[in-house]
Amino acid sequence: MATALTVTDPGLAGKLAAAFGEQAGAPRPRTVTVDTLTLGDVRCYFADERPGDPRVRAGALLSGAHPGGQQVFQIFLDEADRVCAEASGMPYGRRVIARHLDDELLGYLGGGNLLIFR
Repeated sequence: MATALTVTDPGLAGKLAAAFGEQAGAPRPRTVTVDTLTLGDVRCYFADERPGDPRVRAGALLSGAHPGGQQVFQIFLDEADRVCAEASGMPYGRRVIARHLDDELLGYLGGGNLLIFR
């Protein structure tokens, strides 16, 4: 289930973006490029790629503009909506560059840019 209403950390969007920052030497999750990102793709990623880390309680999707279309971050969160990372510091998750988001995903976003999957 996805919701845009249950974020306990008001700075979450900034933290998600920072998790994919461009600091030199900072570990960053992988980036994939697709033509169209669907809500089904997003759900499958959160279900199939969920880390075995017991801190993980939710997934977050943050979308924003990108020269190639849309940039979407998919990150795993703990119970306080903090970004979960491996021991190396690399956040669990991925960055997707998509030319398009499907209508169902856009509908869930409802004009916003953040969804939490619990």
